[in-house]
Amino acid sequence: YEIQSYLLRGECIRPIAANPERSWVKISDATRRGANEGWVAVELLDFGDHHPPLSSLPIMEATVLHDPNLITSENVPRPVGIEHLGSANYVCYDIEGNDVYQLAAEMKAKGPFCDTCPSQRAIAITTYSFPTQYSCSQPSNTYSRLRVSLNYSITMPCWYPNSGTHPDHIASFDRFMQLVASHELKHVDIAQQYRGPLEDRLRSHTCDSVTMNGIYAQFIAEVATAQEAFHASPEGQPSRWP
Repeated sequence: YEIQSYLLRGECIRPIAANPERSWVKISDATRRGANEGWVAVELLDFGDHHPPLSSLPIMEATVLHDPNLITSENVPRPVGIEHLGSANYVCYDIEGNDVYQLAAEMKAKGPFCDTCPSQRAIAITTYSFPTQYSCSQPSNTYSRLRVSLNYSITMPCWYPNSGTHPDHIASFDRFMQLVASHELKHVDIAQQYRGPLEDRLRSHTCDSVTMNGIYAQFIAEVATAQEAFHASPEGQPSRWP
């Protein structure tokens, strides 16, 4: 089957049906609309202590589509340079133009607003959060089960050049995108480095909401400081283009 969408670790979905072997489930309530009505292998999911048993789900046969015009990942054009993100999660803002100066103007006009400087636009930006799943043991009020995940998304400029665009402009933009992707992936790496420490810090305290909120506030400030330190370093300086 063609891949329909994806799920991130820690995201919550609702199974609505299973295949006859109950090895796959059909899902709804996903964060990404494209993932709804898709099928996920049971071995990749954590159903939690309070989830109804798989035997309670209705049985549904997966439908195989034989569409000669089916759009697949092999025949969909990709924006120039987006492959430098590898398998990272990203969203696009589309830009148009036939040379580097037109593209630079488009990014300046359409780029995402910076969280710390809402009046200014950035070329690209990485947003992230740390969703937490846990349960408390009573009467000790300690975590019996806790998992912190990292959810992130990189907003990138996406350019699909016209057929007559000069190859040098395409090559120049591709090199620029490589620098931008490297910068944003570093932000993801920094956030990922803090996921485990947050989990450890939460486990070392009681699981009441006041304590958790206080830990989160301090933690988010620490992550922000680390991100700002990267921006202030020679490695983190923004790329100038053209």
